Amino acid sequence: MEAFVSIELVGRGTTGVAHRVRRRSDGRILVVKRIPLSGLDETKRATMQSEASCLQRIRHPSVVGFVDSFIHDNVLHLVMEDAGRDFGMWLKARAAAGCPPTDEEFIWRAVIQVASGLSAMHGARVLHRDIKPDNIFTDERGVVKIGDLGLGRIMSEQSHQATSSVGTPLYFSPEMCEERPYGPKSDVWALGCFLYELATGRPPFLASNQLALARRILHSPVPPLPARYSPELAFLAVKLLEKDASLRPTAQQIL
Repeated sequence: MEAFVSIELVGRGTTGVAHRVRRRSDGRILVVKRIPLSGLDETKRATMQSEASCLQRIRHPSVVGFVDSFIHDNVLHLVMEDAGRDFGMWLKARAAAGCPPTDEEFIWRAVIQVASGLSAMHGARVLHRDIKPDNIFTDERGVVKIGDLGLGRIMSEQSHQATSSVGTPLYFSPEMCEERPYGPKSDVWALGCFLYELATGRPPFLASNQLALARRILHSPVPPLPARYSPELAFLAVKLLEKDASLRPTAQQIL
């Protein structure tokens, strides 16, 4: 860490903290995520290091770029490009300021870029498993990138599905709610939730507890987008939030 000057804290999660830093050698602004490994067994340590493995497999303009990783003082450090602020912060700031509804062209640009990143990830046999506004970033130029691959999983040549329950319940796909095997189409469902939240300011399904939320995801129809948006955007939202995973498009088909 002597190679960097810390600028500010940019995020704090269940596994670690992220700081925006300046690299001393060239002045480049980067983000360093620090994940303590002390007290973890070998399985959990491997899980924590999976993000580095996932990041190294993906080189794409719509996925946060990997720069380096190292372990120092029993802390895993992931060095990544600075992709701006996350959409969770963006949505909260707009709501607090009473901003008008999100412009449809902006929604299309964001969704296309995330779909492009997912297509690259899925092509490299990587599932993200936690697509949500907090894990999607944008900068002042409107460049959108998928980040935080901490729950990502590299699929083997034999396996196209995962079974473990990970991610954020608000963005769980129906197959995840039922604890059935799931694959890339669950990332596509979460992309549909992201599209819906950009358009309405809220996820498509809300409830007071996780059991009620799962019931709504499984059985309630998707509330329609506001009439101000085009039929094409409304159609895409419905297709991405198709409860039958076999009827959902792939990320490549979206593009």
